[in-house]
Amino acid sequence: MKKKVLLFIMSAMAISSFFGCSARKKETKQNTKTSTISTSNSQTNSKTTDAQNVMNDFSSYKKRINKLTEQINHVKISSNPSTNHHRFQSIKKQIDSIDDDLDFLDDQLEHDYKSKQLNFEQYQKREDSIEKLEDQLDLAEDALEHKFNIDD
Repeated sequence: MKKKVLLFIMSAMAISSFFGCSARKKETKQNTKTSTISTSNSQTNSKTTDAQNVMNDFSSYKKRINKLTEQINHVKISSNPSTNHHRFQSIKKQIDSIDDDLDFLDDQLEHDYKSKQLNFEQYQKREDSIEKLEDQLDLAEDALEHKFNIDD
C-alpha cells in the first residue's frame, strides 16, 4: 500500500512539473526581456550617434591631446614625492580618459565597417586618423613618465 501511495505522489509531481508553468508567465517574461533589450538598444544607439558625429571630426581629440601635452611640458616637479605622485596621477587619468574615448571610437568604427555602414576606404582613413592620435597620446604619456621618472 505504501508503494502505491508513493508511486501515485511521484507520478502526480512528475505530471504537475510539466504543466505547472502557464504560457502567460512565459509571455510576460519575454515581453520584459524585449523591453529591456529595446531600452538597451536605444541607449546604445544614442552613444552610436554621438560617436558617428565625432568620427568625422577628430579635431576635438587633437585639441585635447595638444592641451595635455602643454600641461605635461609646463608641470613643475616638486621636492615632495607625494605632490609629484598626485600630479602624475592627475595627468595620467586624463591620458587614460582620452585613450578610453579613442578605444570606444575605434570599436564603433569597426562595428560600422562590419555592418557595412562604411566602405573600406572610409574605414581605413578613419582608422589611420585614430592611430595617429593614439601615437601622439603615447608620446605624451612617455614624456610624462620621463618627466616624473616613473616607469608605468
